[in-house]
Amino acid sequence: MYASAYLSRYMSSPHMKHYQEAKRVLRYVKRTSSFGVYFTSVKEPRLVGYSDSDWGGSKEDKKSTSGYVFTLGSAMFCWQSSK
Repeated sequence: MYASAYLSRYMSSPHMKHYQEAKRVLRYVKRTSSFGVYFTSVKEPRLVGYSDSDWGGSKEDKKSTSGYVFTLGSAMFCWQSSK
């Protein structure tokens, strides 16, 4: 999702670099199309949260990307990603 949001910024005036990156994203999607999310029943579900950020990791505008995800048992129920 991040890659497609990143590439969508250049829809009005894409360069060859952006076409190459789009092809790379499509190759990734093709190779991982059999992956999935599996939900199973759990006797005692645990609430688990994960977060990460890169603090200015964008080389173009020096902005940070951060996000989080929460799971309960085997189900992911809340997530967010932002720049």
